[in-house]
Amino acid sequence: MREAIRKVISLDFVRPSDPMPLGVGPAELDTAELAGTALLITGDSLSLQWAPRWLQQAGLDVHTAQTADEGMQLATHIQPDVVMVDAALNGTDKNPVIRGLREELGNDTPIVALCTSSEEVMLATETDVADIVRRPYHWDLITRRVVKAVRAQKTLDDLRTANAMLDEINSTATAAEQERARTAGMDPLTQLPNLEKFRNLLHKATAGPYAAHKDLCLLVIGIDRFRVVNDAIGYQNASVLLSQFSDRLRNCLRDRNVIGDPDSGSVTAIAARIAGSKFAMLVSHGDKLQIEAVNRAVARELQEPFEVAGQSIYITASVGAAVYPRDCESADELLRHAESAMRDAQRLGSGFQFYKGIE
Repeated sequence: MREAIRKVISLDFVRPSDPMPLGVGPAELDTAELAGTALLITGDSLSLQWAPRWLQQAGLDVHTAQTADEGMQLATHIQPDVVMVDAALNGTDKNPVIRGLREELGNDTPIVALCTSSEEVMLATETDVADIVRRPYHWDLITRRVVKAVRAQKTLDDLRTANAMLDEINSTATAAEQERARTAGMDPLTQLPNLEKFRNLLHKATAGPYAAHKDLCLLVIGIDRFRVVNDAIGYQNASVLLSQFSDRLRNCLRDRNVIGDPDSGSVTAIAARIAGSKFAMLVSHGDKLQIEAVNRAVARELQEPFEVAGQSIYITASVGAAVYPRDCESADELLRHAESAMRDAQRLGSGFQFYKGIE
């Protein structure tokens, strides 16, 4: 990145002997919207006279120091955007101030080295400065270089900020995509499969070779008078109740006395939320005893009240069951028949109803 802003080192060996006075020189110097802090470290009286005027005209706030130690203190205090330093200056520790500046300010602050000898040019080159100029110093031209160096560094900083923002956006997007993939097809409130995902499961279960040999039973469970419950306790509390109800359905699936031993491969089951207060359970064995065991387990889970916002709330549910392929020829029919049986159970007040009686 440093290479992107480094200027081609220019060794100005041939120059007029006198510095150009303020106001004379290139009128087209573009300083629009330039702002920043410049530090000049030199004992050269002419530079101390002319440099601040040119640099201030370019829009920079200029600080000056005549010794290496004073310059280092200022650099540490103000953290300048650009430094112009006499490469011949050494601190009281005998170390070149130009090296101390690079260590203090890091690699991003542009340093313009003011040199009077080839040895100083070599030192500046080794220090990785942004630009090198040779005496006599013409501050109108040096200011041009300073302006370009400051702008180049600002562009680099802006690019880094933009890249950091892009990285953050990409990271957020990736995390969101991973979360979306993880929760695809899941109901956000209950963390059970939603209707779309459950339908896909039904289609797979009724289409495979397994379905030809085993009855599949679908139970649709509707909470009775849930609209009344929702109005009585409020939407937020009703959502808590639904979440707790889904946990109790999971308890039914975990109970081996209800669905048998999953290790034997005899019975499997899955629960889903297919509407606001309507749930479903798919059981791989549709024999009468198994279905009734699941229904009893659901009823047993409803015997204990739900604790919501300090209230004990009792609810009941109606269950409808349909069997594939006995009652239907497709997954969609299986779902429709089970819902129809659930509505019959609600209408009759029976709590449970088969779509058709099982022999």
